[in-house]
Formats: sequence, structure tokens, C-alpha cells
Amino acid sequence: MLDNPPRTDSTNGTAGLFLLAVVSGSHLFVDLVASQLNPIWPDLKLHYGISSTSGCLLTWMVATSVFQLLFGLIGDAWHSRWLLVAGPAIAVVSLAMISVTSSPWALYALLLLAGMGVAAYHPEAAAMSGGIWPAQRSRAMSIFSLGGYIGQTLGPYCSGFVVDRWGLPGLGWGALFGLGAVASYGWAIRGVALPERSTATPEATPEANALARSLPTTTSDGRRLSTVLRGGGGWTVALLLTIGSSRVIAAAGVPLAMGYLLQQRDWSKESVGLVQSAFMAGIGLAGLACSIANVTRWERVLLWFPCLLSVPLIVAIPKLDGLVLGAAMTACGFSIGLGLPVFVSTGQRLLPASTRVASSITMGVSWGIGGGIVSLVIGWCEQRDAFLGAFGLFAVAALASCGFCYWIPKPSRNPENLV
Repeated sequence: MLDNPPRTDSTNGTAGLFLLAVVSGSHLFVDLVASQLNPIWPDLKLHYGISSTSGCLLTWMVATSVFQLLFGLIGDAWHSRWLLVAGPAIAVVSLAMISVTSSPWALYALLLLAGMGVAAYHPEAAAMSGGIWPAQRSRAMSIFSLGGYIGQTLGPYCSGFVVDRWGLPGLGWGALFGLGAVASYGWAIRGVALPERSTATPEATPEANALARSLPTTTSDGRRLSTVLRGGGGWTVALLLTIGSSRVIAAAGVPLAMGYLLQQRDWSKESVGLVQSAFMAGIGLAGLACSIANVTRWERVLLWFPCLLSVPLIVAIPKLDGLVLGAAMTACGFSIGLGLPVFVSTGQRLLPASTRVASSITMGVSWGIGGGIVSLVIGWCEQRDAFLGAFGLFAVAALASCGFCYWIPKPSRNPENLV
């Protein structure tokens, strides 16, 4: 459906803004679709007659995140803009079919397919967004991320609203809207020239740029990533995975565990979705703040300090109720989210030879590892019907993520990049 027009050295002006707006809008849609499961995991347990949702959660987390590395490798080696359409289309259809099936094996298969569809979209879209404004990559990534956070804010509330009124089958009608949205943004970016695939950039460390220049553009990405790891990038990748996974344990765990905790308090699905949306709204507001403000000079501080402020909030949240709970969830999401776009752009700068792989590590694999841990924690809490203890683990994970930021290499910058 999407062709690949000649690439330009940069994407500037109106065309660049248009492309960034469309990709951010598509990110809003994709994450809205992906987050619609958040308030209804307990319902899936009842609908499919399974004893625990931990296996389903693990399948979903791994599929939506770890597979991003595979699609990042594909995207850095070959033209792959078609993934921006094919992936979300598969996700929309698969999630719609969940409401009309009853076999647990069908549930696992559909979650796997839908998760892979979501994973296929993210590396290509993130690399495209970051390449539009290479001198202000954090700002571009903030705008891109903002679209996703808005989608994650709307998704839980919308699905909770629908399920409260029409049950799980009501979600099936979303496929009509979803496929129309995919076709619309696919048509919008058709024919728009993309930024050149990233190699060396003035934002990266001298060692990283030297490595990037030594890699021919025709090198397959598997060999390129292998060279990056042999050249000293293995430590960087391990550090990014550790920081990202620890932070994801808090970012994914808090709203998910609150869903189960509030179900124990007999809250409606719409109300549960609203509380989860408050958390995602906080992350979205953080992304908006990063996109508006000039955060370049404060990036190293933003990587750890705001997340540190979330630790006492995580501990307090399960004991709160009403409007105070909603406010605390928003503040907690804001604290965790303020460093996320900076973290993604930092990964792209530290691995300039393979920005899609860098994006898949910071946005994908780390979410799979952290999300997998969260799914195990949720399964443990389900067996004991006690979710309060999980929040202590989430707080420790957030604290650890802040501490590991101390070892992140400091990229060198040219003056023009401090605009």
C-alpha cells in the first residue's frame, strides 16, 4: 500500500511537520488499541474460564515489546514503511476477534498476533520521528511519544465504557473504526519523503560516530548490530535494558495492579479505566512538557530525578481513594513519564548506527522484560488475592532505574544542537 519514494538528507519545514503530526496521530491510534485491554483482564479470566491471566499477560507483554527488536532489525536492513500499516491492521482484527471466541488457545494466539502487530509498528515509526529533527531528537521523540500517551490515556476509559454497557462483544465493532483509521493515516504518509536512514550524527559520542561511519550502508543489520556489540556497545545495550526494564516495572505495573485492586473493591470497569487513564494522562502531560520545553540541557537530570519523585507516590497510591487517588495517579505517571522520551532519544544517540534497533531496545525489549516481570507479579498476587505488596516491588524498581542512570555515557554535542 505504501511505496518508498527517494530519500532526502533531511525532512524540514511543512513536510517534516506534516509527517511528524501524522506519525504522532498514528501512534495515538495504535496505543489506544493496545491499551484497551488494561481494564478488562479480569473479565477475560471469567470469559475464557482460565485460572489466572498471568500467562496471557506474559504473552501480550512479550509480543508487543520483545518482537520490536526483530522488526527493528528488519527495518534497519530493508525498506519497511509498510509495517506502519500492516502491523496495526493485524492488531485491530486480532483484538476484535477476542470478544467472539471462547477457547483459551484462541485467546493466546490472538494476543500473540495482535502484540506482534503492535510491535511491528513502533521501531519504524520511532526512527522516522527521530530522524525528522535530528538536532532536536528529544523534542521530536517527545511529540511522537505524546501521541502514544494520549492513546494510552483514552484506551482504558473507552474500553471500560464499552464493556460496562455492551460486554466484551461490544469491542468487536471497533474493528470497523480501526481499519478505517489505519487506511487513513497510511494514505496520508504515502508519497512523503522520509529522512535518510541514520548513521553518524553530531549528537552521538565520538566513539559511536566513528563506529557508525565505519559501517557501510549496505551492511545487513544483523552484522551491523554484531559489530556494535563487539565495538563496546554491549555494555551500552545492557545498561539501556536494565534502566528501561526497571522503569517499565513501575510504569506498567502500577496501573495494571490498580485494575485488579479496584476490582476487589467492586468498582465499575468505566471507573477502573478512568483511574488507569489518569496515570497515562500524567505520562502524556510529561511528554507534552518535553515537546514544548527545551530539555536538551537538562536531559541527564530528567533521566533520573523525576522518576525518583514517583517512589513515595507508588507506595501511597494503593491506600488512597476518590479524587486524591486520581490526582496521585496523574502525578505518578507524570514523574515516571518525564524521562521516557529522553531515554528513547538517548538510546538512539548512543547507537547511531542502528536507530531502529535502539528504539526497539528502549521502547520494546525493555518493556518486554519489565512487563514479563509484572505479569509474574500479577500471577503471584492473583493466587493470594492480595495486590498491595506489589506496589513495594514497583517502588524498588523505580528507585533502581534512577540509580543505574549514573552510568549512562554523556553524549557530546555541537552548539547548533542546543537550539
